[in-house]
Amino acid sequence: MLKRKVFFMYKRLLTSRKPLLATVCVLSVVSVAVESIGLVLIYPLLDSMIGVENDQGRVWQLMRDAAGLMPGASTIEGLLYLFVGLFFIKAIVLTLTTAFREILVGRLRQDWSAAALHRYLYGPYAHILSEPRGKIIQNISNEPLRAASAVALIITVLTRALMIIALVATLLLLNWQATMVIMALVLILALAIKYALLRPMHRWGRKKLAANQAITTLTTEAIVAANVVKLLGIQSGFLTRLVQQVKKFIRAKTLISAVADIPVNFGEF
Repeated sequence: MLKRKVFFMYKRLLTSRKPLLATVCVLSVVSVAVESIGLVLIYPLLDSMIGVENDQGRVWQLMRDAAGLMPGASTIEGLLYLFVGLFFIKAIVLTLTTAFREILVGRLRQDWSAAALHRYLYGPYAHILSEPRGKIIQNISNEPLRAASAVALIITVLTRALMIIALVATLLLLNWQATMVIMALVLILALAIKYALLRPMHRWGRKKLAANQAITTLTTEAIVAANVVKLLGIQSGFLTRLVQQVKKFIRAKTLISAVADIPVNFGEF
């Protein structure tokens, strides 16, 4: 139920930026397509380098025929030209994807920060009084950026999923027996990651958010009430509490960052 609410909330919030979102998605798909073709080229390229000329399948022969269209080039030279050209195109597409993704994140943060500030300014004043100043600043400034970055992360994850599908399709064309073994290993790894890491990641994420809000709240309170803090001589108390919250934030962030890289690192292996 919570996931559905989050999904529909994001869907509503992304309405005004659909064209930009579509551009990022299209560029991501194009980069996957270019990289997939590059992966397919590796097989005939390696065969040509070691002198294998037998037909290894329709895709294999299609790549060699395309390489043969290069004027004045041998098959291996043609394949190399195709390989280099594709990765040059991929570099351009990835650069454009990164640029448009950052624009998307910036625009979403702009929209959502303005919406949050609008809610506080035009809403009941009692709502402002009921929340710590640091939390309000956090909700207006930092949380929209995190939410916008989550959209970019979702697009990246979906792009990786498409890349995995393309890779599996390529491997099935080349050697379906080995592919089935690899897929079984990946499935086992994915299930292990899901059940071992998903719940702790949620818990650490909540701790990270709470610590970050506490840091902002403490800093804001100390600066806004600096005269009172000096008058009462409680500077050390604020410093101690700040250090404690920063340590909690670092601990949670380190765990999240390290664990988040596990699927990527072991998936590539």
